[in-house]
Amino acid sequence: MLQRDLEILRHYLGVDLLRYTINYPNLQEGDNLEKLDLNNHQEIVLERLSSLIRKIRLDYIDNKGIGDGVEHQLHRINPTLFVNFRKLCGGEDYKSKWENDAVMQFLFLAARKNYPILLINNQSAFKQQPIFSDSQASYEEFIRIVKDDILNNLTNGKEGFDYRFQFTTQCGFKSLKQVSSAYNTIIIRSFMNCCNEMFYDFDSLMTEIEKSISLLRDLARKKEVEFKSYVCLRGISFLNFKELNLRNAQLKQLPSLSALGIHTKSVGVKHTTHISGGILKVIHNTRIEALDSDVSNGLTNDQHDHQNKIVDAFKFALIFAYNETDGISACIFESGFPLLDLEYISNRDRPKKYYRVKSEDIPKIIEWFDLFYNNDIKSLEITLKRLESAIFANKTPEDSIVDAFIAWESMFSGRGDTTIKVTGSIAKFLKNDFTERENLYKELKKLYNLRSEIVHGKPKKSKELEKENIRFVRKRIISIGIECLSKLLKDEDLLKLDPEKRVNKVLLMN
Repeated sequence: MLQRDLEILRHYLGVDLLRYTINYPNLQEGDNLEKLDLNNHQEIVLERLSSLIRKIRLDYIDNKGIGDGVEHQLHRINPTLFVNFRKLCGGEDYKSKWENDAVMQFLFLAARKNYPILLINNQSAFKQQPIFSDSQASYEEFIRIVKDDILNNLTNGKEGFDYRFQFTTQCGFKSLKQVSSAYNTIIIRSFMNCCNEMFYDFDSLMTEIEKSISLLRDLARKKEVEFKSYVCLRGISFLNFKELNLRNAQLKQLPSLSALGIHTKSVGVKHTTHISGGILKVIHNTRIEALDSDVSNGLTNDQHDHQNKIVDAFKFALIFAYNETDGISACIFESGFPLLDLEYISNRDRPKKYYRVKSEDIPKIIEWFDLFYNNDIKSLEITLKRLESAIFANKTPEDSIVDAFIAWESMFSGRGDTTIKVTGSIAKFLKNDFTERENLYKELKKLYNLRSEIVHGKPKKSKELEKENIRFVRKRIISIGIECLSKLLKDEDLLKLDPEKRVNKVLLMN
């Protein structure tokens, strides 16, 4: 085959499906397809796949299709075609170990049949929901199997297509999922969870499906269960390691821009020497609240709050560990609950800085993460919100400066002359040496005067607020806020005080 035809196959099918179909386990992303040591059967299969792609493209053009219809049509091919090609190339059927578990055996057979469809590479930024071609008999069989399983305790007990998983969890998740089609959702959701954790092989898929069924059965037994959600992070990469373990969370870096998964192309960025972008797995716990539900939903407020607490703690951990004033961005939020279709919340926030994390930096990142995640710092809620807005939000430098000043005030302020109390207490809090304290106090007063100029306006801008200088001013004002918060978080006595009492105590210190 011509190299061009081989590259077209790589483009549309992806390395994972090619590896599966021609039974070539060692095929890697960067391999030259022309130089592969293939047998006659493998070469025949590649020829047939190439002919199939050409036919799809020509038929789409003949039908006056707009754009490239291959991606859309590939999802509608009977997956048995790929299964048979694999057998022709010497591939053996995956073997079941669930013959005595009717639910898992059904899911195993359905997953084995449709696995090629899940592997089809998708060139769009967001992958469409895979489509399984299943019969009425399959739906009816799964209904029968569930009725004989403890999973029936999670249903409304009705018949036919009115038979639904109907329950509410303590974390607020509500299910109203038809049992007839739930097995498709469980398989697809399990595969997407595998992709988010960078595992793509069939054994990993079955392990994830087994975890999903175990979770649902434990819910039916009214036990507490653990499930996952995922947050995609832009602007971070690891230099000499692959994952970072945090409390109730784990961050993995994308392996490549062609990695399977619906978010890869939205999160990953190609740099000169590496790929940036990662997916944060967040661990949640819940149990059954009630065996009823009037709606079906995805991410709940409780899940969002838990996700956001971990994401915010990690974003701030990077800022404080590296003493920076710009940060990464969280762009996609997705629940990994077994009965959820491909639902996620996304935004277009771009990172203001790209972090290249070394293994030796891990301890200080974890230290700061734990400090933000574990501590009850309600007294600094405004401080954190304003610093978060100043650092991470896509704002003008002026807006960021105002947010940072409010962060100052939320840590150190009181009745009377705010300027003197804020700047005086910060100078004394940060500097022990008298001369250094006086110099910082003068700088702080000069910077603080810019706040009034920004808020109230002035006919002529100060030199510091001119375009060529304002970003440096922003950086300095935010860094002072970070320095104050960094020291305050490690001072238990001052941390628990309100801003006015904190000012009074600091100003009375020797």
